[in-house]
Amino acid sequence: DNSGRHGETAWQQADETGLPNVARTLRVWTRLCHFFVNAARAVDMGPGDLIQAVEVVNEAPCFRAEIDRDLLRAFIIETYYIVRNTLGPSVRVYFHDCFLPHIWADFMPPSRFNNVALDRHEYQVFSLGQIGWTREMHLRLAC
Repeated sequence: DNSGRHGETAWQQADETGLPNVARTLRVWTRLCHFFVNAARAVDMGPGDLIQAVEVVNEAPCFRAEIDRDLLRAFIIETYYIVRNTLGPSVRVYFHDCFLPHIWADFMPPSRFNNVALDRHEYQVFSLGQIGWTREMHLRLAC
């Protein structure tokens, strides 16, 4: 998530300890998945009974020069395998379209990746013109 931050996105760079933020994020995903496995076992459930879906990345600003799209794609695929190997096939894996839905057309084909979904946010509040639209006008754009 961009956390509402303005300015440079440094997620793909190293942090103050020298560890790449992407590598640290993958470790966090591994820990989260194991947490859900253990939580499900504690109540005699499978992970897919406890959690329906995860979103591995939300609103990465791919329209910015500092975002390496190939690195982002590799991160999504690696996180997909972390989820699959720990939580199983029934947990859906979402990732956000980075506000550029056209760049994902051939990414993660269903023949190789199951139960994956692209998350799309259709914001209609960032221009004065759209703020003044009627309900019907907003629905026409979104649907």
